[in-house]
Amino acid sequence: QSFPQGVPNDPVPSKTYNYVHDGSQCYVLRAQLDRDNRSILDRDLDGEIEFGGVINCNDREPPYFYCVGDL
Repeated sequence: QSFPQGVPNDPVPSKTYNYVHDGSQCYVLRAQLDRDNRSILDRDLDGEIEFGGVINCNDREPPYFYCVGDL
């Protein structure tokens, strides 16, 4: 899926943002963080999320994925 207008590309070329939506109002946005940041990662979506396939939102070990969404 492509990003909606207004969502920037990650400034670090080796890192990526992933945006997935189901064609309605549901979506998941995932970003890979540079380091473990518990204050942020304790408030996001965690684990493997079933959403048009499996989305890895693991944040307990590298790579640290920060995920937000409206499921």
